Amino acid sequence: MKKEDKGSKINRFNILWVNIQVIMTVLVLILLILAFAINKKYLFPMEICMGLDLLVMAYNNHLIYRRRNTTILYIIVGIAVLIYAILGVI
Repeated sequence: MKKEDKGSKINRFNILWVNIQVIMTVLVLILLILAFAINKKYLFPMEICMGLDLLVMAYNNHLIYRRRNTTILYIIVGIAVLIYAILGVI
């Protein structure tokens, strides 16, 4: 009998989430440049995208890399950034 490899399982679904993470990271960088160079009104969308990007990073970490401590860290920081963004607008 063959032992199954318990490493990460890369499939199309996981690649989709990695691509979403890359796109969101580029979007965060663009919004960050716009917020500080042009107008501060881009800070709120940047904070929301950053929080969601951190949650996608946590999901990818859990699914692909299987690093428990960084997954928890990304979840905590992502939720904190989202709460900060929402409370900063109110």
